[in-house]
Amino acid sequence: MTDRYRHRPIEIAALQWNPGSMIDAGAIVGTLLGNGVRFRHPSGMGETTTLLLDTPEGEQLAQPGDWIVRPASGDWAVLAAADFAERYEPAAVSVPASAPTDETALRDRIAEALRPGSRDRSGQYPEGLLRDVAAVLAVLPANQTTDRAAALTRAADIAEDVAESLRKHHEFERSNGALDVMTELRRMAAVSGPHDTDDTTGQAETQDPAFVTRVLEIFSMSHADAYDDLLWRVDNGTVHLNANVSDVFAWGGADCEPITPDTLPVLEQAYADLKALGAEGFTAELYAARQRSQRPQGAAYPDARDPAWREVSALYDACGPERELGLGNPKAAPAHRDPSP
Repeated sequence: MTDRYRHRPIEIAALQWNPGSMIDAGAIVGTLLGNGVRFRHPSGMGETTTLLLDTPEGEQLAQPGDWIVRPASGDWAVLAAADFAERYEPAAVSVPASAPTDETALRDRIAEALRPGSRDRSGQYPEGLLRDVAAVLAVLPANQTTDRAAALTRAADIAEDVAESLRKHHEFERSNGALDVMTELRRMAAVSGPHDTDDTTGQAETQDPAFVTRVLEIFSMSHADAYDDLLWRVDNGTVHLNANVSDVFAWGGADCEPITPDTLPVLEQAYADLKALGAEGFTAELYAARQRSQRPQGAAYPDARDPAWREVSALYDACGPERELGLGNPKAAPAHRDPSP
């Protein structure tokens, strides 16, 4: 699937919306996240899912088969499949004649392409390195998949470090933007080629980038707006995702619930059920409760300060039997204490 097309002779970036393919759909979602484009899925499921973009010209709806396009200087927009076929044809993609193959040299070239002299005295890259993901692609050798993946992974690590630093300084909006960039970089690293190998089998470990992108999207500002409820770690190039449910099921303990491709439908359903109530912020808790078939402790239930507290409480109740009061569950849920209808 090529992602470069030209408009006789104007060249543009273009990706076709194909929700039936997790790889194709993940590529678009990751690209939009990386470029700060707000979007949502207003209708459909699976291969019929639509994509609604928030553009300077207003909201634009992409049906399956439509194209998401952006000229060399301009904003992302939706173009119907028939119109795209009439106007555009694939563009040849040139490979840089001299591209570094050493990972360190490649990383330095990326930094210089984004901002000359970007390293500080300690050898760290500044936040400006994250400004333009497209510039990263422009300096990577297309025929060196191992170096490409390794460099993108390194750039993602830098984005994650910057996000953590911004969060510590309470710059949450900028931190979330850095996390979006990290998501896109990890997606590109995953599809660029293997960079870690299992020592016992000799086979590179693979992971569906669409899965990682979708989980991050659910917890992102444009959806549940609950980045703090998502935990992750990277082992041998594989991203392990977990819902943060510390103190949700018992007092005084760190706790998390793994999120895997097999459990993604449960997360999707939890998010959808809560979105219908305008209570997406409880996605991690409801997901974990359904996975465990266990109600949260009473103190973790919402109260009257949340407009949908009764409805969310009912969803929690449906996850498992009523819990006895005790050390890990010291008080009853507000919905259970309040006798009013």
